Amino acid sequence: MLLLVAMTAGAKTISKVTIGNLVYSLDTDTKVATVVGYDSSYEPTDVVIPNTIKYGKRKNYSVTTIGEGAFASCTSLASIDIPNSVTTIGVAAFVSCTSLASVNIPNSVTTIGEGAFYNCTSLASISVASDNPYYICIDGVLFNKDKTMIVVYPASKDGSEYTIPNSVTTIGKDAFNNCKSLASIDIPNSVTTIGAGAFFNCTSLVSIDIPNSVTTIGVWAFDGCTSLASIDIPNSVTTIGERAFDGCTSLASIDIPNSVTTIGERAFYGCSSLASIDIPNSVTTIGKSAFSYCISLASISVASDNPNYIGIDGVLFNKDKTMIVIYPAGKDGSEYTIPNSVTTIGVGAFEGCTSLASIDIPNSVTTIGAGAFLNCTSLASVDIPNSVTTIGWQAFYRCTSLASVNIGESVTTIGAGAFYDCDAITSVTCLAKECPVYDKGLVFDMFMFLVYIKTATLYVPKQSIDAYKTTAPWSNFLKVVAHEDAGI
Repeated sequence: MLLLVAMTAGAKTISKVTIGNLVYSLDTDTKVATVVGYDSSYEPTDVVIPNTIKYGKRKNYSVTTIGEGAFASCTSLASIDIPNSVTTIGVAAFVSCTSLASVNIPNSVTTIGEGAFYNCTSLASISVASDNPYYICIDGVLFNKDKTMIVVYPASKDGSEYTIPNSVTTIGKDAFNNCKSLASIDIPNSVTTIGAGAFFNCTSLVSIDIPNSVTTIGVWAFDGCTSLASIDIPNSVTTIGERAFDGCTSLASIDIPNSVTTIGERAFYGCSSLASIDIPNSVTTIGKSAFSYCISLASISVASDNPNYIGIDGVLFNKDKTMIVIYPAGKDGSEYTIPNSVTTIGVGAFEGCTSLASIDIPNSVTTIGAGAFLNCTSLASVDIPNSVTTIGWQAFYRCTSLASVNIGESVTTIGAGAFYDCDAITSVTCLAKECPVYDKGLVFDMFMFLVYIKTATLYVPKQSIDAYKTTAPWSNFLKVVAHEDAGI
């Protein structure tokens, strides 16, 4: 038995006490116990949590809490008996318990943490004791007591359609997550908030009408709804959250009303059927990679009176045209010349533009943002002008056709993985007299992939050749040549 003892403000906590097949944390002052896990040496199927346990000199501890992640990913768990001593079911307590079919909530429970039953894909029903003062169930669906918030719709509940009661004002975080059989949902005009991940991975959901009472579409709200072909966003909505429609591969069109001020990061990322987008004059903020990997997106238009953004030939810029924000992945043509007003190529600006074979970067550009050309698999060469000082993290990651790279003399910093997996590279020219600093980051330990680093030639200033040969990661190149001698 493993015991960990901690002293806190006069009270003593004993953690990781195994009694029976469950693991507890004990508060010796209040004599309460928290279930923090289960014996990993067996795969529990039917678990009964006791009201009380005994530990040390026959002392009784009341079991009041099922702790955060206590049964996380316990895929063998088919049933759980929660005693009426439990007041709290912690965050993610039963997350990914994919065999759990039903849950009974006793009258003692006052708090159910976020994601407590997230990804419980076999969960068909939830029941709540009738005298529970905080929660109620209606037809197997969990609500708060006054029915203003839907908390959990069981992922395996029978039926492909559901009408949310008109008492509901909030669709809670992850409320319908992984409800893969749900094809239709009726949201009443009492609802004002669609919470984070509310319909995450509802892969059969075909269409949805959001009433004009809703003001916020939360982060990840419809992420992974691969069958969602149409959605009506009313002009009451002001925010489309981060990754709200990420991976909605069937979504062919979206009408953004002029009430929306914010489109979050990756809001429409990977919406591969989306052909065009109109940005209204109300939008003040468009997050990073908001439309990346929208491979059918041929153009982006912006209302002429939008004070923050402008569209030029279907390409999105900030208003003063100093930053290119998004180049549509489905835009016609294999070549593009960036206007010489641009100083910054934004984060993910050309990400996933697999048809782009040639890019002309003007000497007005000083910064190439993180992931700016990530996965531009047709890009054959790149000339980075002398004006550029910073090449961001993963800027040219997985540009698998990239054969030659010319880096100007002013570059001082190159981000982690900037040219990682560019295994077609045969030639790299860096004109900087001082070796650019390599930001290793946490994921990629090398500036360039070792396969080509051993075969490619690195051309550098003659006066700096010794520095490059002794400074990582440049020193990993086996062929380092003075560019003056090579006539470059």
